[in-house]
Amino acid sequence: MKSGESMGFWRELGEEALQLIYPENLYCMGCGDFLDNEATVSEWGLCGRCMEKLFSKEQLKKTMEKECVGKNYQRVLSCTTYGGLSKEIIGKFKNNSQPWLGKNIGRLMAERFREEYFRGEVRGTEAWNTQTTCAETVGDEFSHGESSRGAKALGRVDFVAFVPVHKHKKRLRGYDQAQLLAKQVAACLGVPCLDCLMRTRMTAAMKNMSKEQRRFNVEGAFAWKEPMDCDGEKVSDLRGKRILLIDDVVTTGSTADACARILRGQGAAEVILITFAAAVQGN
Repeated sequence: MKSGESMGFWRELGEEALQLIYPENLYCMGCGDFLDNEATVSEWGLCGRCMEKLFSKEQLKKTMEKECVGKNYQRVLSCTTYGGLSKEIIGKFKNNSQPWLGKNIGRLMAERFREEYFRGEVRGTEAWNTQTTCAETVGDEFSHGESSRGAKALGRVDFVAFVPVHKHKKRLRGYDQAQLLAKQVAACLGVPCLDCLMRTRMTAAMKNMSKEQRRFNVEGAFAWKEPMDCDGEKVSDLRGKRILLIDDVVTTGSTADACARILRGQGAAEVILITFAAAVQGN
């Protein structure tokens, strides 16, 4: 067994052991408090207090400040702003070897899309409703845009794709966090998840970079590869398709834009970026 494979094996074994000790949604993924099903929205893995902190009307309004002018994606949707509690949750998910958090985060992202494109309850004025489960709105009606709610083609989704990490980072971490999120979003929406992008080189950390520096940093860092869904089935092409592009956080959008450019170059008619959090000024 190669060293990378050995590391992955022991990581997976450790994760399974932790799952036995800490079953899914037994504790809040935000504050860590025990979840009482009668008093909390435990399906999302969050207690009521953390739900209020993350998904207030003010937080939602701030996420809508992200612009798509000059981008290769046509829309960006985020569940909350980046900082404080959301930063802690993403840190646990990405850096503390807690990949199971991707299930809850992915469910929230799928619900954010449904709220925007079907119920019309947000539209920049109302906080979105996370009370409905994924199973209640999944099906052919949704994925093919024939909703009886009148959303029609507005809500049609063909594929879910994701912003990939470099293979070296994936090997060290044991998983690609955006891929885990994409798989969960795709499962909730009832559409295929595509593995069609690759990171061709490592890029420098962009925490302190300007918008222009970020754009230059990711230029040429992504490439198209033979498209497969996450079950290993080949996909013909993206011509005329609507794609949901998944990432955990959006800051300036440079990384997502580089990926969206490739998707559009392969014929995608529309790319919608969906993230868990959006970095905004003053947050």
